[in-house]
Amino acid sequence: MAMFKVREKGISGLADVRVDKDKITVKFEEGGQPFNILPEDAPKNMMNGTYYVTLSPDGAKVRGIRPPKGSYICKFNRFAGKLGEPPKYHDVGYNPRWNTPAHLEYTYIFEIVDSKYKGWELVKSVWYCFKQYESTEDIAISGRGSRTTEELLEALGVDLVEAPITYSDNVLPDLQKVILDKGGKVLISLGDGGWVDTIAAMPRE
Repeated sequence: MAMFKVREKGISGLADVRVDKDKITVKFEEGGQPFNILPEDAPKNMMNGTYYVTLSPDGAKVRGIRPPKGSYICKFNRFAGKLGEPPKYHDVGYNPRWNTPAHLEYTYIFEIVDSKYKGWELVKSVWYCFKQYESTEDIAISGRGSRTTEELLEALGVDLVEAPITYSDNVLPDLQKVILDKGGKVLISLGDGGWVDTIAAMPRE
């Protein structure tokens, strides 16, 4: 079973960002002194503006950037996985704060295709809920997280009844190919914190 190591995070929030040739200045709206980041320690697509930023614990690197609250047209890019390896689910331990049991998760990675944030990536993690249909070789969606997975696949135009996938201990590589072949776009709405709130199929023209 794949193990997933959670990296520690530093300060995160809405920030005013200024990009210069030799440094990137991040000043969080909640206050405090600005952070000066070297360009090589930040994503290449950072730009001037106000958006969500997550720093490393020591404040020396930018761990992530997210657009402000709003709706964005996106395409599915891939499932998360180790570089150079097929996408894979990962273990998530018991969370005592929310009394969430240990489980498996997999992560959708979407790419924004419109607005000034074109090329930025948005992520959505979901419980891994793929099982094997009894007496068949096809996959079934069952258990906790199944409703979210069904809604996501529907938004992406994927019908596993119409195009079934053979069950394996990791269905993500095959499912990724099916989604990419569909090539559909979705409308993703971000809520407070720049996190994914809803994902819906694009309205028909």
